Formats: sequence, C-alpha cells, structure tokens
Amino acid sequence: MDILEDSAYYLESYAAFVSQHNKFNNLLELTESVFVEDVVKQLNTEETNIRMLGIGSSSGRIEIPFIKQLLNRFPNIENTVVEPSADAIVAYQSSIKGKWNNVKFSWFNGTFQQYREQLESAGNDQKFHHINMVDSIYYVDNVEDDILFMYDKLEKGGIMLIVVQSDQCVMYKLKQQYPSLSPNITQLCSTSITDICKTNQIPFHLHHQESYGDITGLFSLDGLTRNEKLLLDFWTEMKDFKKQVPESLYKEVITFIKSPKCSKEIEGKLMVNTDNDMILIKKQD
Repeated sequence: MDILEDSAYYLESYAAFVSQHNKFNNLLELTESVFVEDVVKQLNTEETNIRMLGIGSSSGRIEIPFIKQLLNRFPNIENTVVEPSADAIVAYQSSIKGKWNNVKFSWFNGTFQQYREQLESAGNDQKFHHINMVDSIYYVDNVEDDILFMYDKLEKGGIMLIVVQSDQCVMYKLKQQYPSLSPNITQLCSTSITDICKTNQIPFHLHHQESYGDITGLFSLDGLTRNEKLLLDFWTEMKDFKKQVPESLYKEVITFIKSPKCSKEIEGKLMVNTDNDMILIKKQD
C-alpha cells in the first residue's frame, strides 16, 4: 500500500522522520539565516501587502517560521495554503489561532494538481511574491511543466523556494536502488530541479544542507519498534513495508540502508545521510 493512501499514517511517519533526523531544527536554523538573507531581504517589491503560496504546507510547522520572518519586513501577508490532508490543515489552523491580524489565510484542501486545474479553469492569473515547496515537489504530476507554471505565477522580483533531497539522501538512494517499491513517487533530487532551471534559463541559487540521522542500533533483523516501522515506511513510502515485501527483500533493504552507500560512521555512531538542499529561484525584474 502506497503510504500516501493513508494521510493520517503518512503524517505520523513524516513526524517520526522529522524528529529522528532533527529536520525541523535544521530548517529553523536555515530559516533564520538563508531564508532571511536570500528570501526576505531579496524580495524586490515596493508593495507592503505581499502574496504568499505554500504548496504542501502540512501542519505549518515549517511554514509558520517563514511567515514570522517575512513579517519583519512586510506588514501584511496574504497566504494561500495548498494541502491535501484535512488533518494537517486543522493542525495548521489550530497553531495560528489568534496569532496574527495582519496575515490573511486562504485554504485549499487538495493536491497541487487540483489547485492548478482550478486556477486554469477559472482563468485566475493571480501572482505571488513568494512560493514555497518544502518536501512536496515529489508529488507533482509533471515536474518540469509544474515548475514552469509556478515560475510564471511569481511576481517580478518574487522568489520561489524548493526544499528537496540531495542525490546522497537515503530516500533518493533507495528509489534508485529499488524503483519498484514506490512507483507512484517521482524519483527526484536537487540535481533534477537545477537541471530543469538550467534547461529553461531560470536563475537559481542552491544552498546545500548536510544532514545525518543516528541509526546506531536501529533496524535489527528480528523485529521493528513502532518508531522504526514509521521511519522505514516513510523512507520506502510503503505502509507496512516489512509485511508487504518478502523477508529476503526486507533484509536486503535494511542492509542497503546501513551500507556505505547510505550511511557512515561518525564518532562511533552509524549515521544515515538525510541531506537536503534549498533551491532559491528569483523571477527577474
């Protein structure tokens, strides 16, 4: 079963991934440095009321810090949230309840493709000063066409931020090694995105974030704890991965994750690679 078919379980497994690999704190640090320098300060507009689009915003845990930083420069924000999980939207709304009077939210409970189709069918040509996609580019239908669509939706001087795994990340390595495990998920890494930008002469800047997760002692071949199950299911993007595949393949995948292709020993600990990159795309003035 594709993990995306159970949105509640997907959110639980994503939370386990974020917690295990300190992803939220890493992105928070980048928000306070790279996002401030390369997005907040570089947005080229004289408008004080800016429009923002979050694609796959989940519960807002990562997007809310973006808003806080943007408010340091822009007094008013209109933020459109596109998120397929109704549970995630409820959690997002709960997090911001009573928080800001100067941030107006619009909610679209659906996929990016459904949102795009709605805009196109309505002839809506609204543009945004900032668009962000954090860990969600993998789920669009046609990566190149959809990036070009979003680029067109940027105001001149606007900036799009895409956070995506590097070609060294364990999840990308798993997809390369075992493409049949998650056939409905596009095999993407940061190089895939930058190649599209180069082909279409779209200027970009890439910030690489080295990241590792401690898997010392995890994933014995005997059984799985709840947290291990969530992590493994998220990486392979299959619910109940251990039950769905033959025992021989399960053991092979665990061995692959622990191999030098995905992990390395650091200060006596086995650390799996979870590198991701921030790609910043600015619309020329």
